[in-house]
Amino acid sequence: MSSLTVAGGAASIDARTEDMRAQAATLRTMVEELGGLAVTVAAVAVDGPVLASGIFDPVGLARIEAAVGLAHLPPEGLTWLVLEYEATATLLLGAADAYELIDAALAEMAGALRAVAGEAVVTGLFVTAAGAVVAVGAAGVVGLAGLAALPPGVRALLLAGAGPWLAQLEASGATDRLGRGLTAAGMQTLFDNPWLVDSVAAGLPGTVSSPGNLFGLRGLTYEQVVALVLAGGGLGGAFHDGPVRVTRTGRSDGAGPVGVGDVFTRMGTMTGAEETHEVRVTRVTGADGEVRFVVEIPGTEQWDPTSTTNPADTKTNLEAVAGIDSNMEEAVRLALTDAMREAGIPAGEHSRPEVLLAGHSQGGIVAARLAQESAFNVTDVLTGGSPVSRVDLPADVHLLSLEHDQDVVPRLDGEPNPSARNVTTISRDVAALVPGDPALGGAQNVGDAHASNLYGDTGALVDTSTDPAVVAARERLDRFLTGGATTSTYEATQEATP
Repeated sequence: MSSLTVAGGAASIDARTEDMRAQAATLRTMVEELGGLAVTVAAVAVDGPVLASGIFDPVGLARIEAAVGLAHLPPEGLTWLVLEYEATATLLLGAADAYELIDAALAEMAGALRAVAGEAVVTGLFVTAAGAVVAVGAAGVVGLAGLAALPPGVRALLLAGAGPWLAQLEASGATDRLGRGLTAAGMQTLFDNPWLVDSVAAGLPGTVSSPGNLFGLRGLTYEQVVALVLAGGGLGGAFHDGPVRVTRTGRSDGAGPVGVGDVFTRMGTMTGAEETHEVRVTRVTGADGEVRFVVEIPGTEQWDPTSTTNPADTKTNLEAVAGIDSNMEEAVRLALTDAMREAGIPAGEHSRPEVLLAGHSQGGIVAARLAQESAFNVTDVLTGGSPVSRVDLPADVHLLSLEHDQDVVPRLDGEPNPSARNVTTISRDVAALVPGDPALGGAQNVGDAHASNLYGDTGALVDTSTDPAVVAARERLDRFLTGGATTSTYEATQEATP
């Protein structure tokens, strides 16, 4: 079992500075109350009847005046406490501002460094690839020149023997073994150094913008680069944009998800027909009597750039990270609308029940994008292995994001999740849990680090963690993960590329 690392949420700078400001507000409330009391006490010393009493009891008056004076002096006097509390409140507010300014500056600096390093990595890859092509081409030219310089008889003999020799290499499997060996080496390198994906993703906008300056493409954002890929694919006949529909295929009463781990384990079993994508909507009734909904959205099923009838495809991946509304987002809307209608909730009240959107991989991006602006009352998002750092969530929507250190998918957006009070990121090193892949000669496959069932295991650790930040994030979801529920299953389909 490997430990969990927590960032953001209750452990974020935002949370700490918010607590500091709340404490400062409490202190200033006390300042107002104590200040009023100090004025009242001070008034006793100059009160007419009190002063008049000094004629008959000068010693008593002196004691009263001394007591009033002591009530204002340190270390526990009212005026002293007012000054002390006000100074502490001012210090807390100033520290909170300083922390936020420093954190913002460090985040901006880190982003700039990631972009520069990313451009260097991407450029290095391009240069290496170009160099390899040039080297192979040069070797070929030299080889052909040398062959041409040979006597005709020797040249004919060599050419006659080259064909059978290459055929023998192919038949012996030597070329196949070479290809598999290079693939395995590359996979293990990526597994051991997943940060390479961060660097490439962070460097893409700058790398694309550099030659794009010639065509007016200056300062492209990550989302704009992905949108360009979508546009280019569309011009090439891929990424068809047809309508989507959902069909309810089942409904059952019984147990819903009972924990974070259970959510991802359940999603791992959602394997419908290849031509469709399954979405599950669960209606739960909490101990408070309130009806809530949990939506489970699995990840990508179709990688063919030519759109099939399954909307969980490459096109949805690109649209989701580019911030463009996708067919999967519409499919979730349709499914949730139908489930609320079945629950007897009038159309005008669909924005009332609280909704938890949960997704693995692509499903997590879809969930986060839907939470940005939705006709539903999405209060919480749960993701596993999803690149959601560039999704700007409203402050009242809370995200719990699970990420494996060796999973490259959540790194595809090129930057870490924000350290915000409403965003809790829990990461886990799973290197020791991913076995070698026999098909890769024993190399570890980054795809195995992305598996939904492994995120189920990590979710189970979240369910039992005693880390205060984890507990705070998990307890927000308790009202959705009650067990007893009514579950509706939907199949989403879209119009395929003609």
